[in-house]
Order: sequence, then structure tokens, then C-alpha cells
Amino acid sequence: MEQDSPKVVSSKFNTIVNELISMLERRTRSELEMSNLDRLRKRIRLLKSTLGDEALIQASASFFVKYSEMILEPDVSKREEYFMNTDVRAEYLKHCPVISKQDEFVFSMCDSIRSHYKRAEAAERDTVHSKVVTLLRHSVEYKMLTGT
Repeated sequence: MEQDSPKVVSSKFNTIVNELISMLERRTRSELEMSNLDRLRKRIRLLKSTLGDEALIQASASFFVKYSEMILEPDVSKREEYFMNTDVRAEYLKHCPVISKQDEFVFSMCDSIRSHYKRAEAAERDTVHSKVVTLLRHSVEYKMLTGT
């Protein structure tokens, strides 16, 4: 089996991120949530146009690897409890000591994601988890291919 290049892995990663955002957009009815998703898409475009197509996976891979144990947790209830109860602001502060006003939308968006996740059917939750596991796999593959 031929191994993908970092660029191909990055492209697959970006596709899944877009699929997850689109899933959330289809379920969203709130103007605030739609505005936050639009801001997220714009931030991702800016990141990629400024730093290149691989910028998103470069910025995210360490996060996925760090939380891999919880992402791969076989007990759904433990995994969901962790997801629902994690203090996103505190986790963010561990990596970024200052929160800018422009980053505040991230916390609102996390609340929206949790709210939609709670209301989602089990099959949709499984789909989301499967995509997150694939993002983790792409992250690990990317890090191995680039030596980062």
C-alpha cells in the first residue's frame, strides 16, 4: 500500500473538518451559531491562505494526539462525559495564556456543539466520533510523515 504525502493527508484532514462544520450548519437555527460558524470558516480560510493548506493540520495535530486517549476511549459514556464536562476555556488557557476578544466566539461555539450533540441521534453521534477518530489518525500520520 502506497503511503500518502503530507499534502494529501492534510487535504483529507481539511475535508473532514469541512464536513463536520457542514453537519453543524445543517442543524443550526440560531443566528449567533451561524455567525460563529461563518467566523470559523473565515478563520480557517485565512490560516490556510496565509500559512498554506497544511496550516490547519499543523496547528491541530498536537491537540488530537494529546487527547487521543479520550478520543479512542471505548466506553461511550466516559468519552461523552469528558466531552460534555471539559472546561474549554481552561484548556485553551493552558496553550494560549491570553484570550483575545476575537477568540471568545470559540467558547460560544463549543457550547453550541455540545448542545447539538446532546440532541443528536445515536447514529449521528457515532458519525461525528468516527470523523474525529479519522482526524486523529490523519494527525498522527501527518506528524510521522513530517517528523514533527
